[in-house]
Amino acid sequence: MSKARTWAKFLLVVSAPVLLCYSLTTPARHRRLLANEVPERLRPLYMSTLENDGAEESNLLTRVLDVARNAGVVKRLSDLSAVASGLSTAVGKPEMIGEYFRPENVLLDLQYGNATEHRLDVIYREGRQTTHRRPRPVLLFFHGGAWGSGTKLFYRSFARRLSNVTQCTVVVCGYPTYPLATAWGQASSVALATKWARSREGRAALGDREVEAGLIVCGHSSGGHITSLSTLWAAEDLARAENQTEGDLVTKHMIHASPSLHELSTVLPDAFVGVAGVYDIRTHYVYEESRGVADISPMKPACGGSPELFDELSPRQELRRMSAEGVRRVPPILLIHGADDAVVPSTSSHSMNVALALARSRAGVETGLDMYLHLDDVGHADFVTEIAFMEDETPAADRIFPVIKSFVDAVAANGLE
Repeated sequence: MSKARTWAKFLLVVSAPVLLCYSLTTPARHRRLLANEVPERLRPLYMSTLENDGAEESNLLTRVLDVARNAGVVKRLSDLSAVASGLSTAVGKPEMIGEYFRPENVLLDLQYGNATEHRLDVIYREGRQTTHRRPRPVLLFFHGGAWGSGTKLFYRSFARRLSNVTQCTVVVCGYPTYPLATAWGQASSVALATKWARSREGRAALGDREVEAGLIVCGHSSGGHITSLSTLWAAEDLARAENQTEGDLVTKHMIHASPSLHELSTVLPDAFVGVAGVYDIRTHYVYEESRGVADISPMKPACGGSPELFDELSPRQELRRMSAEGVRRVPPILLIHGADDAVVPSTSSHSMNVALALARSRAGVETGLDMYLHLDDVGHADFVTEIAFMEDETPAADRIFPVIKSFVDAVAANGLE
């Protein structure tokens, strides 16, 4: 332990001057490069927030932590930690190596957008090519990582298990995280992946019958945030386009140049599944402050840095802003949260569920398919880690995956009516 502390002090002494010089000479510089991801009407507020942050961050520790986030240090350390944990587990479980590096019945690293990180892995369901079997919806999964870390490689065994239980093809989507993308850009990645799945290339990879059976976006933690936000924006964009008679269409999603109704419809999924998601950024920032992680977490800079921009990126607040026509376009939603979640409190999903019910009521629509599941004795990422590390017992996944299957069954049956 003493050696570890000595090394930690040495690294701090060596790195602190470099980080301080960087922070003093280029405060928030790289974040200005991300401003194009922010809607034009919000860009002045985004830029002024950056300037205020640069002026207020006089505390050395705060500046160093901010630089560490902006330079991607948090992302690299988090990803390296996950890889190291996986490798240490693989020493005792060599079957993990085959699962991650020699998987079967898959297509790997398909490009769905312009960024290097816009790559996805397709984990095919068993028996999908049997013509007499009824096609099943496709699940597009987006990992979490506090908006600033995560890799799709970590989720291959997870996706295989999810595919086996739900009998669906599962697509694990990689995407740029902070500091390479803001939350606006990350939500756009969800839209791009959904659009790709319905494109000629996507249908060739996934199968026409599977795509027609339905596309369901699924996200965990911050992945739940960006997938829910993308879903709500897509619903509102489509409603605006259908009701606009003149003038230029201003869309929530910024991936559209001159969108047609058809293009807008390709971005809207047929259902959404959120597990331990963050649905109100302002509320969650207060919670991160109470835990003492607000200066480490990439959430604040990724989500704009101000309470007003936090609200703009909050799905729960978006439901309140949406038109009745937009709410009518929102597909069925399943929300799942563990009572023992200390990273994202379960009140996040509960509040989102209440907001969804109120929005549905206001719009005079009832799908009958929305579901909310609150699970005792389940933490934030139990259902991911217990499968990723191939533990002998997987109690969280054993409870969560069958619920997702039931929801998928209901969505699929509703699509056939």
